[in-house]
Amino acid sequence: MQRRAASACCLVVLLVVSPVATAVPATASATTQPSAVSTETANATTQADSEFDGTAFLAVDEASDGDLVAGGVEVAPNASSRPALANTTATLARVGENGTEWSTSVGNGNTTAVRDVLAADDGIYFLLVESRGGARGPGSSRSADVRLGKASSGGEVRWQESLNGTLGFTAGTGGSLVDTDDGVALARQVPGSGVRLTEYDGRTVAWERTYDVEARVGSVRATDDGFLLAGSVGFDEPWVLRTAESGQPVFNETYPGIESAGVLGAVPTDDGGALVAGRHRPGFDAGSGALTARLDGDGQVRWTRVHGTGSDVQLTRVFGTERGLLLAGQSIAGPGETGSVRLLGVGADGAELAGGTVEDVPRVTAMTRSDDSLRVAGLEGAGLSEGDLNAVFRTIQVPSTEAPGDASLAADTALASNETHYRGQDIRVRDAGLADTYTLVRLPGEFGEFEPQEVRQVTLGDDGTAVFESATLPEGRYVLRMPYDRPVAVEDGRVQGPADRSEAAFRVKEQRLFRVETNRTLVDVAAGERRLSLTLDSDRQSYEVHVRADRFRGGAAGATDLREAFGQVDGFEGIDTVDGQPAARIAVGDRGDEGSLGLTADVADLRPGLYDVVVSGADTRDGGAVADGRFVVGTPEEHPVGLELGAQSLTVGAGEEVRTNVTLTGLTGGAGALALSANRTGDPDVRLRLDADVNASRVSAGGGVSPRESTTELMAFDADTPTGSVEVARLEVRGESLGREPLTNGTNTATLRVDWVVDEDGVPYTAPEPVTVAYEVTGAGNATGAGDSPGDGGAGGGRSPVSGGASGSAGGGSA
Repeated sequence: MQRRAASACCLVVLLVVSPVATAVPATASATTQPSAVSTETANATTQADSEFDGTAFLAVDEASDGDLVAGGVEVAPNASSRPALANTTATLARVGENGTEWSTSVGNGNTTAVRDVLAADDGIYFLLVESRGGARGPGSSRSADVRLGKASSGGEVRWQESLNGTLGFTAGTGGSLVDTDDGVALARQVPGSGVRLTEYDGRTVAWERTYDVEARVGSVRATDDGFLLAGSVGFDEPWVLRTAESGQPVFNETYPGIESAGVLGAVPTDDGGALVAGRHRPGFDAGSGALTARLDGDGQVRWTRVHGTGSDVQLTRVFGTERGLLLAGQSIAGPGETGSVRLLGVGADGAELAGGTVEDVPRVTAMTRSDDSLRVAGLEGAGLSEGDLNAVFRTIQVPSTEAPGDASLAADTALASNETHYRGQDIRVRDAGLADTYTLVRLPGEFGEFEPQEVRQVTLGDDGTAVFESATLPEGRYVLRMPYDRPVAVEDGRVQGPADRSEAAFRVKEQRLFRVETNRTLVDVAAGERRLSLTLDSDRQSYEVHVRADRFRGGAAGATDLREAFGQVDGFEGIDTVDGQPAARIAVGDRGDEGSLGLTADVADLRPGLYDVVVSGADTRDGGAVADGRFVVGTPEEHPVGLELGAQSLTVGAGEEVRTNVTLTGLTGGAGALALSANRTGDPDVRLRLDADVNASRVSAGGGVSPRESTTELMAFDADTPTGSVEVARLEVRGESLGREPLTNGTNTATLRVDWVVDEDGVPYTAPEPVTVAYEVTGAGNATGAGDSPGDGGAGGGRSPVSGGASGSAGGGSA
């Protein structure tokens, strides 16, 4: 099979509950380019139903009469989370305008789940997964029996047929069953064999074909003359297959030149090609975006685009429209909470056609397209991983895509041979009359790990100019190539003529921004503090950045606030709008060997609260140039909170550990986020450790450990605060040395501090005074601890009880 490199764009859209587990991606900074399309709020209506307690629907399809057919899992009433995962029953249901018409179990109660449904003219087809021993959850493709089944329109199961293999595609995305003239077609990965496409006439195989590619199938669609499959190979390398009606490949291509975070679907085009859509994640912790790409009838990439949809939205479904694609996704704050559904239309030329946001929609688990609306199934409970399920249905209006969109790109730089261009820049090239279309080719690296890869076709417009995006290009060396494998040299964006490869090549590199460091985390406004110093390093010289400040639980700093905070900074150029949010633009000149940025902001007039300050390359954020830091603006008034330890005197033996609970009191506004630190000076040289341990619906925690200090941060948890007190962490003292000095007997003290803490609305409390805990080490002799480096797991051994207080954990929280 030919491998062609391609650049594509990815869409972030909807966070979905997987049949395996409920997951919420970490919030990150958006890096995608701002959308030029207005995003009007759409409407969501409730479909009548009250009979689905204990059920999660993982697939839905609309029948010809407008009813919804849904499939998923049902758990036993009052089941705890682990039994719920270990014992689910596959279920089918039909829901009309006035409520449930019928529901029925189609599994045998041995951890089964319906993963896809198809409402056809001759009945209801469904895909059922039964987990065998050791499977992680309902519908898990690890050690599972996969069956294709059919039921009547009234819910009577007619037959089930084993497929003898795992599914091999993402749970909960749907789109694996396709209606055909003779029955149904199914695409799936068969590990070790490739991708298998099968058409059934009833329960009999009409034909079957296996393709030699180890791809995870994101979607399969019927075309006028065959089928279109799309998915990912390996680490999210895009893959697209278009076939004739018999399954004979028209093209079967992978695209290692596309930096994708997973392809979820494709729709056919009239010329025999496809529009592809998926996720775009430009770099580690750099947020999410969307990518779309256009393939021609030969499978060659004609263009790619990156679209901004928001940092906390994840793509789940891709639908075809008359003018291109409709992408849908959802942002969710936590289990049991509603979120906003994000919709985005993209034209066949890559233009953004329409956008919309629908607020207060339950956690969406499945969706299907119905004319000018989406029919979705969701959860109002805590989610499958908690065993708390309550399925509901919604109808969401789709925004009109009639208004024209602009597919053009504004150039950030002109292409030049033997120069470096940065991922995320839109690059301009002009012709000297040599050709109308050039091929962008990725060259092998130093070790020649691949043959030259065709990435995309660059076609010049009527004015002899083309602009192509680079956000989805892998780092490396490239050339523009004329027909007959002739590289061309380019100077200041203009093609000069044929040249040797070494003379024609240019480099695409990621601009790396390193974490924003601050001189303090808490700006204590009550004590008269106003200014905050921020520093950042990059390997690029002379560039511009956007700086924004996102407030925890309360929006972001506005244009006026940013101007007040950064307006006096050297290089400040004004306020721009990035992804619909104000951002200060600051120019970074030649500052030393690297493009270091140091600025002092006046943040005292910002609304009190916890902020993530996000710095992104003005022209490279789509390519991963994003870094962030954290600071807290205190309140001028007192907002006190207390700090207590379960025990303030501890005894620990060599090789053992003791621990005591850390409790915050006086939390009149609840607990939203906090940071703790514990440190010591002098010997004995024990190890301190702070572990987040809180009874809450969700916890995001992180921390570090060094020879003399331990830190932890907790974010975004709904802690149990009926009395205003919350056990938030455990302080552990381990009888082992982090350094190379021997552990000795003796006594010492450690100091525990609340660095900052904010309530559920993000308003800071006044930090309490530090608390000191005394500890004594016994039985050390001349032994040294096993852990010689920060973060090492340390020595094993027994645990001694806490001295002078209880040693239990806060319990209940889950990170």
